[in-house]
Amino acid sequence: MCAAGLGVTAVPGFVVPLMAFAELVPVPLVDPVVRRQVGVLTDPRRQPSPAVRTMLEVLRSLPDEPVVLPPGAGWAGAATR
Repeated sequence: MCAAGLGVTAVPGFVVPLMAFAELVPVPLVDPVVRRQVGVLTDPRRQPSPAVRTMLEVLRSLPDEPVVLPPGAGWAGAATR
């Protein structure tokens, strides 16, 4: 609906580049600041697949490496258990 000029939407900053095909104009929200915590749940009774292990390794390494994010997106680090 946004691409058709019939509405607006709020999306996380990291989604903005994925919407470039629709030629939408991003306008940053400045107040209030919105933060979300994203988590990954695993079943300790099951061995994770190679794809899941690789994804978890990448996520765990992000706080230690420079991360390039789109404007409006930020990295707050991770808590692991």
